[in-house]
Amino acid sequence: MPNYSHVFEGITDPRCRNATRHDLHDMLMMALLTVLTGAETCTDMAQFGREKKVFLRRFMTLKHGLPSHEAFSDLFNCLNPQELGRTLTRLSVDWSDRLKARLPDEADDVIALDGKALRHSFSEATVRVQGRRPWRSCEGWPSIWPVWP
Repeated sequence: MPNYSHVFEGITDPRCRNATRHDLHDMLMMALLTVLTGAETCTDMAQFGREKKVFLRRFMTLKHGLPSHEAFSDLFNCLNPQELGRTLTRLSVDWSDRLKARLPDEADDVIALDGKALRHSFSEATVRVQGRRPWRSCEGWPSIWPVWP
């Protein structure tokens, strides 16, 4: 299994001994992957885990099964926000540098982004009653790619 624990270097595990059933790095990676798909809540993270269990088991041990939404909530309530912010900033800079390294030398540093809320993915009632938000789509591409008519 690939080791991705270096991604989250600098984040100390603030959980008490009895609350460390799930691996910190597994939970943070699952949370990161969930957020990258457009999800926002700890419930979304637990649901993502259930829906992508086969995929996640390819690179996570998940010795005690999948974390619940309470486990994610407890983790994020006690994480140091400065440590998490520094780590995510370092991660995004690293991703940006790797992307730039793959682009031709004549490419500029502009990455075009396009985002949309998908139609009919929510109604006023579900927003009001369940607090659900519409599904979102986000695309990004280097500006050197041609624009098609």
